[in-house]
Amino acid sequence: MSTKPKIHPLVDALQLTCPHCGQDFVTPLDGAEGRTEFVTDCEICCRPMEVSVEIRDGAVSAVNVTES
Repeated sequence: MSTKPKIHPLVDALQLTCPHCGQDFVTPLDGAEGRTEFVTDCEICCRPMEVSVEIRDGAVSAVNVTES
């Protein structure tokens, strides 16, 4: 039996700092409980980065951003 991931509607965006240009920007986040990884482009310099996010108890508990 599978269970749906717990969704936290208050965790719907994540502020990141680009590892390439150092600028901050906001990216959407689905708010599912647990760990997720994705690749996104910086909104300022357009270079890709890998993002790893962990959500526990309705809050972001860990974020790791690396060059892609």
